[in-house]
Amino acid sequence: MAAAPAAPREETDKHILQELGASCMKLGQLALDNFHVAPTVGPENAALTDSVLHLLWLKDQVSQQTVELQAGVKACVETNTEAVSEENLKETIQAIERELEDVTVSFQQKNMSLHRLQYTNALREAAQMNDKDGKLIMETVKHSLDLCSEIIATQKVKQI
Repeated sequence: MAAAPAAPREETDKHILQELGASCMKLGQLALDNFHVAPTVGPENAALTDSVLHLLWLKDQVSQQTVELQAGVKACVETNTEAVSEENLKETIQAIERELEDVTVSFQQKNMSLHRLQYTNALREAAQMNDKDGKLIMETVKHSLDLCSEIIATQKVKQI
């Protein structure tokens, strides 16, 4: 008889965790939109967008781009500066610095998204334990979900 009440609670908990995950994704997208950085993901690989593996791949790509940019800057410094005008050299350096800054910001955003996914997964696992701590986590998650919903609603009102 005790198993019957536990099943609806587990379903409710799963539903709440799914809502939290969806809200986290919406807040993450909202953060990206507020940074004015459009994600470069097409409909053909939309399923990969939400995966941790895809985020890790993106992190590696950004790291590789950073290494390439640093090599480019080093090569630019090592070139014969007499053949290049000083003004052209300054413009090139500024362009490379801007590009490096953009890549760094992009890397930080993707890194924060990865950490948010890892944190959400850890909370989900802890909440499913059905012990005292799990119940406390579920109460906190419910409260956080309410706050997330209010934030999203407020942002939508401000955008209109």
